[in-house]
Amino acid sequence: MAVSVVLALPTESALHNFGGTYWNEHSCGTAVTLLNRGLIVQAILTPLFVFLLPGAGSIIASRINRPVSVRPSNGGEPREIVVTTVIALVLLIVCPVMLLSALFPMTHLSSSWTLASATFILLMSVKAAAGVAGIVAAIYLLRAHMIGPPAAFFAAGWLFAAAVPIAWWHGLKYYAGQHGLCEMLFDRSRVIDPIRIDDLNDSYHYFVYLSVFTTMWVGTAAAGLRLKSARDAEPGSTGTDLRAFRDFFWVYVLGWAVQYRVSLWSAQPNINLDQEWLTRAFVTFIYLTASSLWTLAFIRWFWKWRVRAWWASVSVAFAGTYVIHILTMLSFFWFLLWAPAALLPLLHWNVWGMLWALTVGTWRWQALRPPRPVLAAASGRAPRQQSSAVTALTQSGCQEQPVALAGLKAVQIVAVGIFIFLLLALLCAAVFAMYIVHHRPPQYP
Repeated sequence: MAVSVVLALPTESALHNFGGTYWNEHSCGTAVTLLNRGLIVQAILTPLFVFLLPGAGSIIASRINRPVSVRPSNGGEPREIVVTTVIALVLLIVCPVMLLSALFPMTHLSSSWTLASATFILLMSVKAAAGVAGIVAAIYLLRAHMIGPPAAFFAAGWLFAAAVPIAWWHGLKYYAGQHGLCEMLFDRSRVIDPIRIDDLNDSYHYFVYLSVFTTMWVGTAAAGLRLKSARDAEPGSTGTDLRAFRDFFWVYVLGWAVQYRVSLWSAQPNINLDQEWLTRAFVTFIYLTASSLWTLAFIRWFWKWRVRAWWASVSVAFAGTYVIHILTMLSFFWFLLWAPAALLPLLHWNVWGMLWALTVGTWRWQALRPPRPVLAAASGRAPRQQSSAVTALTQSGCQEQPVALAGLKAVQIVAVGIFIFLLLALLCAAVFAMYIVHHRPPQYP
């Protein structure tokens, strides 16, 4: 709940200075505040709902929760998992782009029917069908790793998180109609002037953008931690090493999202005079998600990299914050003026990134420290039995870790491919820009 509330706080809207005659006369500030508080309600109710679901790891009395296996039934070998996951991730990146690039031009076609338009519609339909087929194929490839309780937890978290803002919007719309509270905020049929600043329209779009952002993050955080709780509650499911990695994984990912969101609060410009506050908020939501995906490319390497010194573990994590932010900026270099906004969390000496590095570096160093030898209480066979038990537990953890890290290895491979593609795209853009600058026709007075 704490993580979800931090991610759902509507700070961009709260810091902006709205105004206008209608805004002041009809208490639109109160209406917008009530509207955005629905996302705080979402952040509180979604984790509670997910952890109330029956099964292992639920907060309901354990007597009514029968232990259910939450491990994938057909996980396969690590190499097979890596191959299928890489293919699925590539399809999930390429195919949605194909689908959107095919649907968007079709919505802007003229009503006249010609042979050229019919051919274009046919080609775009084939492209859209290929995108849908690729998405279905990716889900089919991932079915062995996300079946049963894992898929149920995530589906329940996302659906419930999406239902809360929708219900809150319609409930508040009815309340505003009954009490005359800024009714134009909820009137989506009114004409919008694209040239003039419309605070009511901006507040509505901000609520939509933040709702989509929080639905994805709050649902993922609640479902992921519930799945972790279920696996920890399953008797004999995992060894000590794999359990420690699961703890570290969620501290690493959710901690990054929290520090990114908090660092944006401290790095905000004078947003009261910022007319592009809505665009800035939308872009930062995208950058936070993209940077979190880039962190997944480094978690496997960071976990397996053995260091003896605590300061080395923290220093590597702190240096990684700069690398991740730069990679996020390169991922959206075509945004031109908005691309440097990915570096906003580095302002103020990257204090929040330093705290994140201190947390995950210390956590990882403590988790991978070799256990101290325990003295036997009695002589005889006790030390030998204890040694054999520790050896068996270590072998069990070593056998489980490759399978658990296989999916992250696939993410690592895809991230390397994306990085190479971004470098090539950036190089082509630079060459094209230089060609335009040096080969443009001369201009005479």
